[in-house]
Amino acid sequence: MTVQTTPPAERPAERTLARQAARLAERLMPPFVRHLIHPVPVTLEWTAAEICIRRDGRERREVLPPAFRELNFLNHPVETAEWIRPRLRGFGAPSCIWVLPPGACAVKVLQLPWLNDRELREFLAWEAGQYVPYEADTFYLDGVFRTRREPQEGDSELVLAALPRERGDALEELTARLGLTCVQVDTAAPETGRPLHVNLLPREKRQDGSAKGLAYRAAAVLVLAVTLLHGGWTAFRYVRARDAAATAAFRLTQLAEPARRYRRSQMVTEEIGRRRAALAASGGGQVRWHMILEALSRCIPDTCRLTEVRQETEAFVLRGEALSAEAVQRFAGTLRQHPLFRETVLLETGTGGAAGLQFTLRTVAALPETEPPHRGSGGPNSSPGRGRNGEGGVTVR
Repeated sequence: MTVQTTPPAERPAERTLARQAARLAERLMPPFVRHLIHPVPVTLEWTAAEICIRRDGRERREVLPPAFRELNFLNHPVETAEWIRPRLRGFGAPSCIWVLPPGACAVKVLQLPWLNDRELREFLAWEAGQYVPYEADTFYLDGVFRTRREPQEGDSELVLAALPRERGDALEELTARLGLTCVQVDTAAPETGRPLHVNLLPREKRQDGSAKGLAYRAAAVLVLAVTLLHGGWTAFRYVRARDAAATAAFRLTQLAEPARRYRRSQMVTEEIGRRRAALAASGGGQVRWHMILEALSRCIPDTCRLTEVRQETEAFVLRGEALSAEAVQRFAGTLRQHPLFRETVLLETGTGGAAGLQFTLRTVAALPETEPPHRGSGGPNSSPGRGRNGEGGVTVR
């Protein structure tokens, strides 16, 4: 006889506290995390004529083939596994709970005083076997109280369930062929057809299943922890990037006005440069009349006056009147010493006019030799305003 009992109550305090802490942590977990760590097993409940598959609110019922009825599915585990496998698709559970029909197990109801967990284990180990109609060591046994009454209130109902060993081995083979882990073997009550909530799975095999389930849970916890860490790190990097972007935007806002002023100053500088270049290009090789007239006004003596200034290419013909010849010579000498003029020649002098003496001077403006002379609109060899015979049309009287 193999007796199914719960683990001994006499455990070290550390393990008890660890289990309590684990249970408390499970209660605090969100539902999806709890389901990930502890996957809900699929329940396969057999009756005399059909099988019901349930998991997470979904249910599927299938009528048993005639060959599998009346517990014959336990006699043909290979064929039964092939028949069940396609019907488990879509449930996706790593473990299962078997609920056998009433005829698969021997069920006995006893009237006993209420027993605590320790007393119940001792009763199952030493006395319950005498109520089972099987030979010793040929069955798996478990029991559960249906009602609870205190000793002064009367006896309680203890339901015993015994599963023959060969049927348990057939379930084990069937579970292995389906690729599942069996966590519980239950049976239905003969009177109501509802599960008794016993576990007829051998303790040593249940531990193997628990170890496998623990491995799955450990892997799930590891994956969940890595996912949470990755999500936290991603969120942290996102917050840092957002703060950096906000700081950069604030600094760019502060620099917007200086940048606008700088661009404006650059535009002004470029415009000044263009205008200077245009001014230099327009003035190269030309005679600037305001400079000529200003130089003449500085060089002419008080006893002389100009009546005509005419430009001939680079030369200027100066006609005027003077009070004496010495004044004319002094005017010509001053022009020869001035850096703006060269080759100053006295062409003619004569009497007449209001001042008494008329003179004609010819001087050449000192233009840069590297710059070509400006070509006016009068022709290829004419100056601005050139008239007939190459004579300038600008006259000062």
